[in-house]
Amino acid sequence: MRNHNLILSQSDIWSSDSNKSFLTLTVHFIYEAKLISLTLSTSEMSSNHTAEHIAMTIREILENQWKIYDKVVTIVIDNAANVKKAVSEYLNKCIKIYCRRIDSIDQLITRDQLDSMANLNVVYKISCDDCEASYAGQTKRKLKTRVKEHVSDIRKKTGSPSVISDHHINYNHNFNWEDVKILYREPSYNKSLVNL
Repeated sequence: MRNHNLILSQSDIWSSDSNKSFLTLTVHFIYEAKLISLTLSTSEMSSNHTAEHIAMTIREILENQWKIYDKVVTIVIDNAANVKKAVSEYLNKCIKIYCRRIDSIDQLITRDQLDSMANLNVVYKISCDDCEASYAGQTKRKLKTRVKEHVSDIRKKTGSPSVISDHHINYNHNFNWEDVKILYREPSYNKSLVNL
């Protein structure tokens, strides 16, 4: 994991039935054309849930325990003001992009394929039909436009190949273009970017 340049992370603070608070930190990265997801830590939090303390806990896990602080480029967080502040004010030197997880009914409803392909500002996943590999990407344009570019890139077979083209060429595998999954949708593309 330390050899990867792009690691995505997810943080969640939650309380148990006994009113103890915990912070769980997970990471996601591509290894040998497969998406790997690991839970790095579930740490009990003190009653101090300030942005500074949350940032210190996350940094301790990423930097001291796992030595990957400078590799994390994205973190998915909840809407709590203290967590947003922890990322934007205390961790922004390492985390260049962050997304807010919005658990709203709108995101839980399954939409038909035509509707989802018209979405803008999404993080998406395209799965290989022949193995467990998948590709995750982000686009500010219509998802349908970005998927067409992936298909075109495979067909042209010239220039430097994308990760999808490379997988197709090396393994002669095909991707499931009809079942592109939206992993995250941001109402505004610029909201998901943190300027450094």
